[in-house]
Amino acid sequence: MSLASFRKDTVLTPGRIIARGSVDVQNPNFDGKLWNDAIDQNFMPNFTFQTTAIEPGTFYPYTFEMNVMEYTVLKGHKLVLLIFGADPEYTIRPMTASAATGFKVEIGPDTYLSLPLVEKIPPLAQGSFDDGGATSPPGETYLLEPEDQDCSGVMTAEVTPTEAGETGQEEAADAVADFAENWASDVEQAGPAIEVKLPKDEPTVVTLANLPEDLDPADVTVMAILNDDGTLTPVPTRIIGGKIVVILLEDAILVPLAVSATFSDLAHVSDAVKNEILKAASLAIVEGFPGGEFRPSEQVTVQQAVAMFLRAAGIKVDYATAMETGVEYKFIAEGMTAGAPMTRIQAAQLIVNALVYFGHTCALTDEEIDGYLAPFPDVDELSAAERKALASCVMHGIFKGHTDGTMRPGEVLNRSQMASLAIRVQDVLIAG
Repeated sequence: MSLASFRKDTVLTPGRIIARGSVDVQNPNFDGKLWNDAIDQNFMPNFTFQTTAIEPGTFYPYTFEMNVMEYTVLKGHKLVLLIFGADPEYTIRPMTASAATGFKVEIGPDTYLSLPLVEKIPPLAQGSFDDGGATSPPGETYLLEPEDQDCSGVMTAEVTPTEAGETGQEEAADAVADFAENWASDVEQAGPAIEVKLPKDEPTVVTLANLPEDLDPADVTVMAILNDDGTLTPVPTRIIGGKIVVILLEDAILVPLAVSATFSDLAHVSDAVKNEILKAASLAIVEGFPGGEFRPSEQVTVQQAVAMFLRAAGIKVDYATAMETGVEYKFIAEGMTAGAPMTRIQAAQLIVNALVYFGHTCALTDEEIDGYLAPFPDVDELSAAERKALASCVMHGIFKGHTDGTMRPGEVLNRSQMASLAIRVQDVLIAG
């Protein structure tokens, strides 16, 4: 069984990772201390890892923490404990057979896995990025109040597309050339244009099956709709289980694209932030500035945020008319100030409105809202509508809070944070 089939972002494959942990068997102690009690451990500074010889046939106890993601295990689902010698998604060691480390795990009659049963608990506050401290103008009504709906998801379907005709291929090639000329990243067409017909006229998570031979999912970073006016609109796209999965609002001609970008000002950001920015760029959600900068710390205005979330949703948008388009699709309310700063709580309301548009949201009780927001001591002064929107985003894992346990709902978001949020919103939608 391949670990790749249990990636945490799996939607259509048989399982998904809900907890993950690791330990280096020769450097087992995360605090840098030896397990030998005969050694004065006070002399061992933290993170000074000590290599310990491993003798075959000797029992060694290992204790390590698991990185747990929030997931509801439904009735009838199975839990599987997988033990691997190395994780190909994270290890820096060669993964060839000759270089791999061999090990043996014996499961005896006394082996057991103990899982506590607990009541529903709110998610823990996890780290996010620090940003500026500016707040929005007081008293201004920014966004529509999210509507209550029963828990539901986006419709899913597997569709076999047909290859577009000669005229469609020519129009697709012209559209890619125009898109590449105006987009501040490297853009190439990654295969022939295809026609996709939905089973119903509603937002649908589509798995594309039986693709043309010259359309390899491994070459694609994003699919784009070929519009009637000859322009392209990228749509939410993931490669899952070797198949292309997209979200479409209606029948479309899709053009596969390979988008890549490099930015000159990401040296000071963490690898995790950098990877999310580059992923958002490969999905044509964000682009850089002339000169190759991304400007990750630059604060975002309402209009910029609206345009980015519309783009992330696969909705055709021109920046100049982004506010009007946002109102049309009920992402925002009329009368918003386009140049005002976009705060975290306002982004939460916008995100929930986007989820509602796609039919992906849950009605939360007051008790559930209080539970999801309980870890954050700085959200008590929010309005009922703001608390509902923020709780929904926390429930979906879109907002996770700061490392000090606060949410800081009034802080202004920056470009790197917006890129991360857009990716998470797409992940929630594509999960169906």
